Amino acid sequence: MTTNDKLLQQFMQAGIDKLDIEDLLSDSEVLAISWVGEIFSIDSENAWYNFVVKHFTYLFHHIPERSRFNRRRRNLWKVTDTLRQKIMKNLPYGDILIIDSLPVPICDFKRAHFSKSPLKSEYINGLRASYGHCATKGLGTYLGFKVHLIISQQGLPLTFVVSNADVDDRDVLPFMIADFLNTIIIGDKGYISEPLRQELYDDYGISLLTQKRSNQKDTNTRYIRKTINRLRKRVEVTNNQLDDQFNLSKVRARSHWGFLTRVCDKFAGFTLGAFLNLTIGRPMLALKDLAFA
Repeated sequence: MTTNDKLLQQFMQAGIDKLDIEDLLSDSEVLAISWVGEIFSIDSENAWYNFVVKHFTYLFHHIPERSRFNRRRRNLWKVTDTLRQKIMKNLPYGDILIIDSLPVPICDFKRAHFSKSPLKSEYINGLRASYGHCATKGLGTYLGFKVHLIISQQGLPLTFVVSNADVDDRDVLPFMIADFLNTIIIGDKGYISEPLRQELYDDYGISLLTQKRSNQKDTNTRYIRKTINRLRKRVEVTNNQLDDQFNLSKVRARSHWGFLTRVCDKFAGFTLGAFLNLTIGRPMLALKDLAFA
């Protein structure tokens, strides 16, 4: 008999007729269900909930009804990010990091004016869906957000920040580096800024290396250029995983609360998968094989 079954029996013996079934599913079980759902590439909360109820009731005997489960999941979003950071301390990363950003649209430009999404209204610290532009992924102008990432040279997302889509990447970087002093950070052409490079070096001991524009003289050595290009390819693989497997560009949420929960769950699921792979001796970022093996 499981612990939950014993607890249920105690309630029955005490003569309590109406038992709040929500109390029988622990917070750790709620988080486990949420994170694994992201690894399984199911981007709909309702679809994943129905899948769990259909296939995993032998593991989770007392799942509350869907709206209550999702509400508990959202209540735990800060716990999710704290646990993700704890797990991260057990994973390897070197002294060379990569900075990048990903668009998170809630709708394309044609529908933006007519959208009634609550995400367009202002939230804590001014967070709200705004107009941004992304030329590299074929989005063009979109309405939504931007996720800024610091990624290890192994391809593991170490930290992230969510901002409005119209925020410049260079404005966010100084707020993300508190835990990465005295390192080398590699960025794309969007991070070119001599004042920013000097500020990071003088105040934090961070060397910011960027790809050069076609009209700029490249003063980097051949070795540095090859290193930058190699690591930029590594970060593109990670970005594709976040986009394709974890559906980062398809965050289905009707509120900022739900939006931040889903984003945190996606990065927590990524980190958990990498930790499990490392533990069992598999390639750390073979996450699709982990989910569907």
